[in-house]
Amino acid sequence: MLLLALGVMAGALFYGLGSQGSMAPTVLTVDGSDSARADEILTSDFTVGRPQLLFKVDTPKGVDDPTMEQQGLDLTARIAAAPGVSEAGSYWSEEKLPLMRGSDHDFALILISLKGSRAEQRDTAVRLMDEFTGKQGDLTLEPTGEVPTQIAIEEQSRHDLWRAVLLPAPIVVLLLVVFFGPVTALVTLGIGAFGVSVGIGLLRVVDQFTPMSVFAINIVTALGLGLAANFTLYVISRHRRVGNAASALRVVTFSVATIAVGSCALFVFPLGQLRSFAFAGIVGAIGAGVGALVVLPAVLTLLGGRINRFNTGLLTRGIGARWDGLGRAIVRWPTLPALIAVAIAVVIASPAAHGIRFAESNEKVLPTENSVRATTDAVNAGMGGPKGSVMVVLPGVDAAARNIEVANYATELSKVDGVVRVDAATGSYAMGMLVKGPIEQSKRLTSPEGSVLSVGMKYPGDDSRAIELVRYLRGMPAPAEPLVTGGAASILDAKNALLKWLPVAGGLLAGFVLLVMLWFSRSIVTGLLAVISCGLTLTAMVGAVIYLFPAGIDVDMTMLMLVVAFFFAIDRHIFLIGAIGEQREEGNSSAAVVAKGIGVSAPIIVGTTIIVAVVLAAFATSGLAPMRMLGIGLGVGVILDAILMRLLLVPAVMTLAGPVVWKLPAPAEKLAEVGRHHRHDR
Repeated sequence: MLLLALGVMAGALFYGLGSQGSMAPTVLTVDGSDSARADEILTSDFTVGRPQLLFKVDTPKGVDDPTMEQQGLDLTARIAAAPGVSEAGSYWSEEKLPLMRGSDHDFALILISLKGSRAEQRDTAVRLMDEFTGKQGDLTLEPTGEVPTQIAIEEQSRHDLWRAVLLPAPIVVLLLVVFFGPVTALVTLGIGAFGVSVGIGLLRVVDQFTPMSVFAINIVTALGLGLAANFTLYVISRHRRVGNAASALRVVTFSVATIAVGSCALFVFPLGQLRSFAFAGIVGAIGAGVGALVVLPAVLTLLGGRINRFNTGLLTRGIGARWDGLGRAIVRWPTLPALIAVAIAVVIASPAAHGIRFAESNEKVLPTENSVRATTDAVNAGMGGPKGSVMVVLPGVDAAARNIEVANYATELSKVDGVVRVDAATGSYAMGMLVKGPIEQSKRLTSPEGSVLSVGMKYPGDDSRAIELVRYLRGMPAPAEPLVTGGAASILDAKNALLKWLPVAGGLLAGFVLLVMLWFSRSIVTGLLAVISCGLTLTAMVGAVIYLFPAGIDVDMTMLMLVVAFFFAIDRHIFLIGAIGEQREEGNSSAAVVAKGIGVSAPIIVGTTIIVAVVLAAFATSGLAPMRMLGIGLGVGVILDAILMRLLLVPAVMTLAGPVVWKLPAPAEKLAEVGRHHRHDR
């Protein structure tokens, strides 16, 4: 069995490492939203669209020098003729529009729209950057834009992920040895490596059928390490105490099933990123579960009594004498720890009451020394500061036949506070006036299928004023339903989707957790405690992140943080209730089972929390702002959940409730019988 496990681990890791390269860019898209519908129309019916790639073109003699102009025109034509390019326009080919050059006339822009899917656009962008970046005659090209930014974010994310795994590895090994002893540490590391490898391999399989977010690998890695460590330590602890780990394996089974099935609640969200997070949660739990349920028993069988050798861990040596005291203190004064836990959680969560500001996943999340970030900053500085733009699609409105309506609509758009310029098939507008008549390229903004208007804004896409401006534009009278797309529109659609579907997903997840805890512990109270305590943990974590990152939080990382924190919280809850349930079966009183259950579970909860916090501290040193947010936010969430919820609130409430915890009404009693398992492990 162990030789087979080694082969599976090596094969899964070898196969799965290729998954990172094929994962989709982390572009915020909400299925069926106005921005998604607009993007679909732009892709299928127009040659114009949001440029996915930009080149900043530095000109030593100025953009209006005749030599520079001719080279710029030739270069634009070469890029436009490249495979995979839908269209390319530059300052020189677009009749020298001021918005396409620097204020000092020292650089110009080439805007490139790419054909195909996200993955195809990525491949084309990489090829173009390889071919054109650097010196081209007298011109110097530097890439920026949507796709180069996403590529840079993904590359930095992978680098930081491996750094976060490898950098704290020696510290993690040392802590495992100090906390749990050398034999337990070695077994835990092996099961963790197996869980991560299997999870990555399964993720690669899923990636063959549906696009996966690049950040899915973060979930699989976190779950593979964290859950495998928790499972392994619990099973070994039970094995050492009673010589049989059957009841511990049952706890592991319920935890794996809860996380895997609970991940399916994310499928209700119409966001591709969250669907990929759901798949990552499923395969991450399966990887850790297979390691704990299949490989670990084989390891324990092979080791036999030797597993008890070198049991020198600080947290496990003399476990009863040391940790039961914590349980007895909580049982003696349960009201105080319950109030303290709730009060601290509410205070930390309070910033969330003022709302969440989401930030666009753009170049600002990259380190300042990154070449794409530096190029974008140079463009923004040379053009008077960062600005944004959106595109408005009017389905079915042919500007050639309805030019007066389109012109009037463009005029009204240009009057809106915050709008700098509106380009339409009928010309360019600013401050309610036509400032430039239609040019040859204006024909691309209309077709029998509809018309397109490009709206330039004073604010960058993730600015709250830009998002409110999109909301206002969508409500303005128009010749047809206006479909607005762009960075600000995508953020608004994502926020609306999350607010709409979060209660549905939360309700499904809460119902499932209540059912699982009823089957697992034959108690309704333990299920309610799971839902309430996990809710407090997640809300407090969001409040802490909002306070620590006032400029805005990344949508992807926020959801990733919530997903992983919930998985860890529910796993620990099942672990704690399982430990208390074991004590109850031994015939102890209601108060005694809580105290002894804490004595059994506290060292593992404390130890794994410290280890996970060390790993997350490495994430907090990332050069990528969302990764820092993930490390800090998730670290806060894991620590708060372990201390406030699992070791204080849940035991205190169970003590206050007394025997009521284990009483079931008749309907619940019948339902609990469905999941009842009789254990004979003593």
